[in-house]
Amino acid sequence: MLYEQEWKFFLKTLERFELQYLYLKKDIKEVDFGFRSLVGLKENLTEIYWEFFQYLKEGVIYHLTDHFFFTYLFLVLPEEWEQRYFLVGPYLSMRPSQKKIWEMAETYQIPITRVEKMEEFYTQVPTIPDDSLFYAMIYTLCEKLWEHELCVQKLDVNWEVSQHESYHPSQTAQNRGALLKAMEQVERRYDLEEQMIHAVSLGDMTILDKFSNPRFIYRRLADPVRDWKNYCIILNTILRKAAQQGGVHPYDLDRVSSQFAEKIELLSTTDKANQLMKEMITFYCKLVQQCKVQGYSRVIQQAIIYIHHNLPYPLLTLDTVANELELNASYLSKRFKQETGKTITEYIMNLCMKLAVQMLSSTQLQIQTISQHCGILDVNYFTKVFKKTFHKTPSDYRKTMGL
Repeated sequence: MLYEQEWKFFLKTLERFELQYLYLKKDIKEVDFGFRSLVGLKENLTEIYWEFFQYLKEGVIYHLTDHFFFTYLFLVLPEEWEQRYFLVGPYLSMRPSQKKIWEMAETYQIPITRVEKMEEFYTQVPTIPDDSLFYAMIYTLCEKLWEHELCVQKLDVNWEVSQHESYHPSQTAQNRGALLKAMEQVERRYDLEEQMIHAVSLGDMTILDKFSNPRFIYRRLADPVRDWKNYCIILNTILRKAAQQGGVHPYDLDRVSSQFAEKIELLSTTDKANQLMKEMITFYCKLVQQCKVQGYSRVIQQAIIYIHHNLPYPLLTLDTVANELELNASYLSKRFKQETGKTITEYIMNLCMKLAVQMLSSTQLQIQTISQHCGILDVNYFTKVFKKTFHKTPSDYRKTMGL
């Protein structure tokens, strides 16, 4: 194999970005981490890819983003290589918001029971908000394979090859010195991120001091605001993972990270971005300090965590929680009421109504779909409980929100 050392270094670079890579074969069943199988879709991406491989050429990096926002890169390797088709991905440019995930689930008729798994799946996929540095590194490492300049062509979601050259390597990397500098920047950033994760997982806000100087934001794009937005997106992901290590429940983390994702997209200046970053660090640290399941006995902590994690499940009751924790239902009911001031049924329904309000005010999903997301299969009963809680029907509540 020509340039074996360079290729090994290239693969190590992909691993540093935590990116999956595959040599594609017809017998590979899943290239999307099993996402489509997880949500109940039958389409086989490998079979689809083989249909258009005949159109791909050497010396081109093919870029594809599918209906679910997953991005893939394809390379056709030199003829003398035993395995010629190479895939990188999937990765995300930006993790879709909870609202967008709900809307995708409704559009593609993904069962409500699988939506929570769908949301969790997106948190596990690598996110690269700004891939210009990424492309620069790939170009510099791959140019030896073809010994001429590369270009990138975009494939649309209908699997047709577009002739539009969306990227040219000379725009972001002029020489190998640029690559070395970029790698040094990546290493420094990773060091900072490791410190960040450790501090936030402990709720230690002294980490703010290291982020009071904006020099750690490396200029990558012509638009400095977009640079800051991109790093805010990365930071939001890092902080979410750190807070999870610190013991905060995923239910709370998803709600908070979604709110910050919306704030990030509204940023208009670098000063506001800097302020938001500090706000995010402070908030996640306080979340670790305050929003753990504290103040309750171990049994009630376990019950609350189980309820939050299984909220959309329509059969979530006192008996199911008691069976899961291997406790007597009467004992659990009495203990739960003593410590929280609510029965388990009241606690579950309160969470359902909070979720309903969130979905009514932030999405255009049908009332029946929202009812199912809340674990209430009878939409009439859902409407009755909602009206009793908020003195309005779900439809009227949505109207008051101007939606």
